[in-house]
Amino acid sequence: MQRIKQFKRHSLNVEKAVNTIHYHKGQISVEDLAQNLKISTRHLERKFDERIGLSPKQLCQIFCFKNIFYLLTQFPQDWASIALECGYYDQAHLIRDFKRYMGLSPNAYIKRQRDLNQLSAALNVQITT
Repeated sequence: MQRIKQFKRHSLNVEKAVNTIHYHKGQISVEDLAQNLKISTRHLERKFDERIGLSPKQLCQIFCFKNIFYLLTQFPQDWASIALECGYYDQAHLIRDFKRYMGLSPNAYIKRQRDLNQLSAALNVQITT
């Protein structure tokens, strides 16, 4: 019975941590996260690895990157504003991370998306005629 209670408590900590990361759009340090939950960073990292298979920092990066894509719809190609909104010190750091995760620069990504949208639109026209 004690093990079940511990499992639920640890799962609850991970769930609270994920909700907090989501609320902060990934812009919270692992140290602050652990402190909010009143557990050690090492314990938090172990529980994340067991329950999610990612570290808290990796999940923060994923949520932050998700926010970048959302902000692209609000501020198309305004990389400086997006960088600041996502907690980057400057546009160069954002672009570096973007290349690391996506394998291409933000401008190349936008061009590829634009090309895909044009191709999709052209295919829809051909299909409907």
